[in-house]
Amino acid sequence: METSCLAVLVAAGQGNRFGRPGGKALAPLAGRPLFMHALSTLWILPAIKHIAVVVREDDRRTVEEHVRRLPPSGKRGAAPDKLLVVGGGETRQDSVRLGLEALALAGTEAGDVVLVHDAARPLASRALFLRVAGKAATTGAAVAPAIPVVDSLRAEDPPGSGATVPAEREGLWRIQTPQGCRFGSLVQAHRSAAAQGHAAQDDLALAQANGIEVGLVEGEESNLKVTSPADLRYAADVLTRGRAPRVGIGFDVHPLRAGGGVRLGGVLVPCEHELVGHSDADALAHAVTDALLGAAGGGDIGLRFPSSDERWRGADSIKLLGAVWDELAAQSYLVGNIDVTVLAEAPRLSPHFGRMQDNLAAAMCCESWRVNVKATTTEHLGSIGRGEGIAAMAVALLHAPGTETRVAEADAPS
Repeated sequence: METSCLAVLVAAGQGNRFGRPGGKALAPLAGRPLFMHALSTLWILPAIKHIAVVVREDDRRTVEEHVRRLPPSGKRGAAPDKLLVVGGGETRQDSVRLGLEALALAGTEAGDVVLVHDAARPLASRALFLRVAGKAATTGAAVAPAIPVVDSLRAEDPPGSGATVPAEREGLWRIQTPQGCRFGSLVQAHRSAAAQGHAAQDDLALAQANGIEVGLVEGEESNLKVTSPADLRYAADVLTRGRAPRVGIGFDVHPLRAGGGVRLGGVLVPCEHELVGHSDADALAHAVTDALLGAAGGGDIGLRFPSSDERWRGADSIKLLGAVWDELAAQSYLVGNIDVTVLAEAPRLSPHFGRMQDNLAAAMCCESWRVNVKATTTEHLGSIGRGEGIAAMAVALLHAPGTETRVAEADAPS
């Protein structure tokens, strides 16, 4: 892709069909918010000058935090300040236009190719972005990936009646994103549509309505649009396909003393004791952190947050877990699952397992079903059995970066 490229990543939808309050851009998917999967692919594309991520205003601060975690070495020749987070509009078309206008202020040229992509399509490959950009650059057309319709079709006749008749499928295509066009042409088409109050099905239709030639390239069956929780589960399965599994184990133990409750998995469990440690002594979170580091070959929690460092005195261990996961996510690791066993004679922990799992999942930006927490006693044997401390053991399964990710990052100079 030799031509300079821009990108608009649309992540401002309300996600009404998704059934998740607050939209789906931040829905966790195997260790990253949904929008970050497409953004990470765009981030390592060569010749990208600027990216505008268009989000709901309510999501803006959270999105900006995630964007700051993108590795500077993962992008060819562009600094993080080339990535813009923009507030969206009432409709997708409004959001795309606002993204384009933000890019117009960032130093663009009319001949640049701009790629418009839905964040709800997390599986679009690097090759697909390159294919769309290449054709848009060489032909000057508005280009979209497409897949021919192969299923039998029926149409309601008359509409709304419930009665159906066969419909022809010949010449019908399913249109996907990213959609690419010369920047000057597309921004003008959006400005004209806004001035005239004209709504189009997508950017391809909007470009065609403004006299721009339309072209198609081969799409990808895996490039699904996430519209339901079931789609999210399927996307997770596809993301981990072909990746090498990496397993790590973690163990941590802390002594008990008189106090007002033990903190485990980010939950303060009321009892007459508390755990003692340099941080908040959350043995469960520490074990999970160690298991993640072990799976990634990243040392251990003591090396990252040594007890000799006063910065970590009283630290929230769930936040430390989140910081470690941010590093691993930036290396393109995905969460498979986490299994934890807490060893304690008391207090009773099972009523708190759900909250513990949610806290751990939130720290790793993964689905709660990927985390399992359970507890057992040691039948009064040893120091744990005598009630002198609480221990936790964890196993983590990670999926290492796939071949395409490693090749793309190797192509991008640090």
